[in-house]
Amino acid sequence: MSGRRRFISMAAASLAVLSSASLGAGAAAASAGECTYYVNGFEPQVIVQAGEIACGGSGDDTVRYVAPGGTFNGGPGNDLVRGGVGGTFNGGAGNDLVRGGVDGTFNGGAGNDYTESLSGTFNGGAGNDQVVRNRGTFNGGTGDDISVFVLGVGTFNGGQGNDQSNQVDSTFNGGNGDDSVYGRLNGTFNGGNGDDNAVVAPYGTFNGGNGDDTATDLVAGTFNGGNGNDTVTNMYSITSDGINVPSTFNGANGNDTVTNMYSGTFRGGPGKDSVTNYYGGTLISVP
Repeated sequence: MSGRRRFISMAAASLAVLSSASLGAGAAAASAGECTYYVNGFEPQVIVQAGEIACGGSGDDTVRYVAPGGTFNGGPGNDLVRGGVGGTFNGGAGNDLVRGGVDGTFNGGAGNDYTESLSGTFNGGAGNDQVVRNRGTFNGGTGDDISVFVLGVGTFNGGQGNDQSNQVDSTFNGGNGDDSVYGRLNGTFNGGNGDDNAVVAPYGTFNGGNGDDTATDLVAGTFNGGNGNDTVTNMYSITSDGINVPSTFNGANGNDTVTNMYSGTFRGGPGKDSVTNYYGGTLISVP
C-alpha cells in the first residue's frame, strides 16, 4: 500500500489526507515524468491533488477526482475518474471514463472513451469516443465519435470517421466521413468530405463539403452542399418579429434536388438541378 494518498474518512465535513511522507519511502516527490504515487485498481477515495502525478497499473484503475494542477496517468486498462477532472487525465489504451464532467483536460488515448459533461478539452484519440453535453472542445480523432449536445461555445472536431450529434448550437466539424446531425441545428455544421446529413436543419448553417449531402426541413437556415449530388426535402422561411427569415440552398457542382420548396432561395450551380413540388421561392440557375 506504500505510496498511495488516501482519505482517512469520507464522512468528515473536511476530509483529512495522509501526506506522502507518512506513507514511507515508496512515495518519492514528483519530478518531471515521475509518479508521486501509484493507484492499483479500485481506489474511489483518492483525490489527485495539485502538483501530484498518480499512475495506474496495467488494469482498470479508479480515482475519485483529479484536482486542478493534478495528473492521473491511467495506463492500459479501462480507467475511471468518478467525480470529475479539473486537472489532466491521461487514460491510455482502453475504454476510459470520466463521470462528473471535465473542466480540465481528458486525453483518452486508444479506445472508446466517454465523459458526461465537458467544459474543458477532451482528446479522444483512436476509437469511438463520446461526450453527452459539450460546452468545451472535443477532438475525437479516428473513429465514429458522438457529441450528443454541442452547446454554448462548444466545439466538436470529429476527425476521421462517421461522426454525429443530436443538437448543434455552436460548431460541429465532422472531418472525413459520413457525418450527421439528428434533431436540431442552430449553429454551424461542417461535414467535410463524405455523405453528410442533417435530419432537421432549422436556423443554422450546414456546410456539407464534398459528397452527396442531404437535409430535411430546412427552416430559415443555409445549406451549402458543396461538390456532389445534394438534396433538401422541405424548404421553408419564417417570419420573426415581422421580419422574414428565408432559407437558402447553395448546391455548387452536382445534380442538386429540392423536394417541396415552399419559400427561400435555391441556387443549383453547375449540374442537372431540379425542384419537385414547387410552391414558392426563388430559383437561381448558375451555369
